[in-house]
Amino acid sequence: MNTGLYYLFLEQLDEGDDQARMDEYRGYLEMCRENLETGLANLSMFLLPKKENIEALLLGVRIPQAPSTVDVFERQSVHDATR
Repeated sequence: MNTGLYYLFLEQLDEGDDQARMDEYRGYLEMCRENLETGLANLSMFLLPKKENIEALLLGVRIPQAPSTVDVFERQSVHDATR
């Protein structure tokens, strides 16, 4: 759940132009990342090798650190330039 929400908020940061809303999304993004890291840190070493578990692990390890303000600004500049 947190992984899916993380990617949704990340996408909204790329497309947003309202600074207050982007700040709110950035907070949600950080919360999802922290929850995901906590979940991954508390996984059992003997996790069953089921398809769902492997998919969840693969999505979890792809989560980068929350983007800094500079990263978001650079993405927004590139996004605006391509319009």
